[in-house]
Amino acid sequence: MKIIALLALVALSTGTALAQSKPKDFLGYYEGVQVGNNRSTVTGPSMDTTSQSFYPSIVLGYNMMYSNMLVGIEGFADYQKNSTTGIVAGVTFKAGKIINHTLVYARAGVKGDSPSYRPQVGLGFEHPLNRDMTLSGIVTYDVIDMDGIKRTNNNVAVGLNFYIH
Repeated sequence: MKIIALLALVALSTGTALAQSKPKDFLGYYEGVQVGNNRSTVTGPSMDTTSQSFYPSIVLGYNMMYSNMLVGIEGFADYQKNSTTGIVAGVTFKAGKIINHTLVYARAGVKGDSPSYRPQVGLGFEHPLNRDMTLSGIVTYDVIDMDGIKRTNNNVAVGLNFYIH
């Protein structure tokens, strides 16, 4: 967790001096890579476990402006081998605003594989490092309760998005 925070701080501080963003910097198609930390719990009649692990992730998305809001769709795959819910993929919709050269957004969607599909919500940001690359960060939450077993995931991830202008 400390490593993720340090990487985000270094990238944000170096990128701030280099990039002066415009809405168009966040528009169009993008692909990205992330590294995250997953904290998952399983609770049920005869179990109560918690696990934590680092994982890589890939993202693909598209953003556009609608009135004064940035809206987008994003697909992702998280390779969480040690999560209680396994390797997952999903699709989310996001909406946000550009504040002081940084895109701040909320997202909601669906993710899943094992044991089932479930809703996911999150908050994120993107800050430009140059015209085609942004530093991204996201915090997400999902939960599923099936057959008396509740599985919860809390994720924090940072990464880089590469825009195709």
